Amino acid sequence: MYAKKYIMTTNSSSIIRISKKLVKKVYYNNSVYYNELSMLNNLTPHENIISIHNNYLDEFGKGVIEFKYYKDGDLLSFINKYVRTKKKCFTKEKKIIMFKKMVETISYCHDLNIVHGDIKPDNFLLDKHTPILIDFGISVYNPKFTDYLFKNPIIYNRTQGSPGYIAPELSDNYIGPCSDVFSLGVILYNLFTNEMPYFDKQTIEIDSNTLFTYDIPHTIDNLLHDMLQTDYNLRPTLEDIYYYYEL
Repeated sequence: MYAKKYIMTTNSSSIIRISKKLVKKVYYNNSVYYNELSMLNNLTPHENIISIHNNYLDEFGKGVIEFKYYKDGDLLSFINKYVRTKKKCFTKEKKIIMFKKMVETISYCHDLNIVHGDIKPDNFLLDKHTPILIDFGISVYNPKFTDYLFKNPIIYNRTQGSPGYIAPELSDNYIGPCSDVFSLGVILYNLFTNEMPYFDKQTIEIDSNTLFTYDIPHTIDNLLHDMLQTDYNLRPTLEDIYYYYEL
């Protein structure tokens, strides 16, 4: 049985492999189940976002969603394996390509008024080197997210993310597209260093030795400082990153 070979438990669910192509995610909290179901149904099929194969309530009344199984694992495991190791195949050019694919995917969500709210390496599965975004259980939908009168619109919404990747404004229960930008900035730092960033009062602190040791281009250094601003008003949007930063 595949279930005996592949069982992963998180704080909110268990993921069990049920065939060569499918896993099922069993939710401990049905509000998370219904939220993920709603978010994914609002996102038209996208090649870099996990899609639903089937969904139902099991015999215990727990929500279940079946997803495609990705044999290449998640981005966190990939970073641990290839960043800061003797394996040199994960070049800075490949890191930037991977990062740009994540920007495109999350930007697509933002265009449809959805903020993911839990951007971290664990929530990207890999199809070869292509990141697939998963886990929309605490994502937030609000039409104000595409209010272009404001660069970084936020709303008051009680939500949580993952320690180390949570944007500062979430501590005051505010969330917006800029919150995903911050979390993605932490991932960008992970991609080059396999470390968590250190902050001064306003943004990330990167010394010249770190830039040299991890071969971080100056364009990425500048982008990290902008994405990881503690003041969300000062962060670029994902559209800014895609069009105005020379990556």
